[in-house]
This record gives sequence, C-alpha cells and structure tokens, in this order.
Amino acid sequence: MTHLAGSENEDDPFDFKLYALWALRDAFETTHPEGSNPTTAIRLAATWVGHARSALRLASMLNQSFPDRMGAPGDKYADRQWTGFSPERWAIWRQALQAVWQGQADVDDATKNMASNAADLMG
Repeated sequence: MTHLAGSENEDDPFDFKLYALWALRDAFETTHPEGSNPTTAIRLAATWVGHARSALRLASMLNQSFPDRMGAPGDKYADRQWTGFSPERWAIWRQALQAVWQGQADVDDATKNMASNAADLMG
C-alpha cells in the first residue's frame, strides 16, 4: 500500500505526498498557540510516516517541489526557501519526532510512542 501513498509519477491520482508534507509542516514547523495541545497534529504526522515513509524519503532525497507556495515552510522556518521535500526538512522532522519522544512536547505516552516509532522508521 505504500505505493499508493506516493507515486514517482507526479500526475498519479494516488500521489498523496503533499498531504503528508502539510501534516508534518503543521506538526513541526508551525508555532502552536500557547495552551494548545499538539497531540492530533503529531499523531497525524507520525501516521503519515508510518504508512508512506519510503515515498516520503524518496521525495525528500529527490527534492520534490510543488508549485506556488504549496510546499512552503511553516512560520518556524520562514527563512528557508523550501518548496517541497528536501533532505534538510526530512532531518528536521525526524529530530522533532525524537524531541516529542524525549518529552519536549506536552503529549500523552501513546503519542510519544508513535513519535518514537516514526522517528525510528525515518532512519
């Protein structure tokens, strides 16, 4: 099923990598309002990694970009010129997942475990 999460053919109607990018960006590149709980965003990002890591890793290694501002960074990385996936962004997401597992986010143990598993899958 990983193939359906992201195809090498950009015109494939089953290429959902952009949705994964948005989930990872929302979880780890966006400043969350004080007092908000990032659990849902982190779980969604970890789920995408769990189901589509091969396609997401390949897109990152190939620097797959998207038109307009669809692949732009979140506000924490507004100074970056990202237009989609990149090895640098992949590494930042992995570090963010590790930070969740290490307790640097106010989330429950189940979310920490999901983050740890996703970080391990990212290599």
